[in-house]
Amino acid sequence: MKITSAIRLYLTVIAVLTLALGAMILFMPVNFYAGYGLDLSGKVDLLNELRAPGLFMLGLAGFCTLGVIRTDFQQPAIWLGSLFNLSYGLSRLLGFAVDGLPHDGFIVAGAVELGLGLVGLSLIWWQTRSRPAPTPLPTARPSR
Repeated sequence: MKITSAIRLYLTVIAVLTLALGAMILFMPVNFYAGYGLDLSGKVDLLNELRAPGLFMLGLAGFCTLGVIRTDFQQPAIWLGSLFNLSYGLSRLLGFAVDGLPHDGFIVAGAVELGLGLVGLSLIWWQTRSRPAPTPLPTARPSR
């Protein structure tokens, strides 16, 4: 598989997942978090806090979609997708260590986030290794 195909596949996966999750978190948080065993009915403050990342996730989905379509957006989209997933995954690991193990769904989510973040970093590394070395600038000749 060529690097550009792998990058497009990665960005497509990130876009689809963050679009679906962001929409559910933003517009249906009670139903979404009920799948993790949380009852948020009537908890206005907590609902407000949990909705907060939803719109960012929708924006990330849009940016990753641009990366699929336009090559000049690929590099920043990979970085952003990797940073997003690694930050969530590593935060969950910290939570596991400090608070104990949560519902199985959160453990699976953390594993997926860490995996997607690491895949993104490996694509960045692979992409930089496959690029040709930059051409050195010509040296200036002294004027006479």
